[in-house]
Amino acid sequence: MWSLSCEITARIVTQPDKQVGIDAGLKHIVVTSEGKKLDSPKVLTKSRGKMPRRAQQKLARRESISKAREKAGIAIAKLHRKVQRQRDDFLHKLAVSLLREYDVIVIEDLNLKV
Repeated sequence: MWSLSCEITARIVTQPDKQVGIDAGLKHIVVTSEGKKLDSPKVLTKSRGKMPRRAQQKLARRESISKAREKAGIAIAKLHRKVQRQRDDFLHKLAVSLLREYDVIVIEDLNLKV
């Protein structure tokens, strides 16, 4: 589920200058009514290298109740948190760029099963 939110100061606009419709897609994260297609960053595939794989292997090889397993789990959690923060950063930058470029933004409302 994608969520865009922001806080801006209100300004009086008699006639909106630029309007855009946004469609959330699977191939492209956002497709605008102007035809712009924005791809989502491949954060997870870029972050998947030897480090996450080795961290998972380390976790699997540890005894089930041990301090070493706890540390290995924390290391994996840090890697996943990094990926999540990269996704959040991308979405924040996307929202800010759309807000700066357009006066009126209309988003398609779909009920998607996730």
